[in-house]
Amino acid sequence: MAKTKKTYEKVAETFTKKAEKEWAKATNNEGGHHYEYAGKSFETARKAREKAESMEE
Repeated sequence: MAKTKKTYEKVAETFTKKAEKEWAKATNNEGGHHYEYAGKSFETARKAREKAESMEE
């Protein structure tokens, strides 16, 4: 089953929220590993957004 543009947009939204939470934890001295998690989540969101933009509905 092929993924739709809406699916990729939802993935981007979800991972952006996750990344923002991880970034907040990292900047509040809750551990450096949160920077890594935030970076990975931002990257996943970016890729999903790019894929959504390249698709036609």
